[in-house]
Amino acid sequence: MTDDTASGTPSGTVWARGEGVVLRAAKAALFDGPAIRQALLDSIERGYSGDPEQLSATAECFLIESAGEVVGVLGIERGRPDSDAVAVTTLAIIRKSRGHAYAARALLVTERRLVREGARALWVRVPRGNGHGLYFVFRCGYAPVTPPPIEDGATWFRRNPALVPHLPASTPPAPPAPRPRRVDA
Repeated sequence: MTDDTASGTPSGTVWARGEGVVLRAAKAALFDGPAIRQALLDSIERGYSGDPEQLSATAECFLIESAGEVVGVLGIERGRPDSDAVAVTTLAIIRKSRGHAYAARALLVTERRLVREGARALWVRVPRGNGHGLYFVFRCGYAPVTPPPIEDGATWFRRNPALVPHLPASTPPAPPAPRPRRVDA
């Protein structure tokens, strides 16, 4: 095993597991296989035929596995878009594995791991041409942020902590107002 991720997690090490998926640390070079390459192209826009976006040198890369089979990839960047945040910048499921909620499961497992590590804000970056991705992230409880924290041609989403109890809320909710008591005369 080689140390090849920004966090120093050895390649092949299980980083997180749950919900029927395993996230295993991987080299970005493993993202070059034909099925994963097509999944990455589809994550830009269905039918996109250019080159996939290059992962940042600081991105941590993970293979998403289910039942021992690679079903997709996930990439995160710590400190993006701000110092106490973590952003999911890559999330793609290979075509033959779509329709089983692997992306949603991987996102949930990632959130839980990052919250345990102390992340205070969770973001997801989706290329604007990826209508399926925009809708998916919205359905997972993230809301688009305008203006975006980084102007990079993508839509940035932030998790609404009120929707997920395991995420830290930026401000505690106000206590409920006292109910008036009925007084019989």
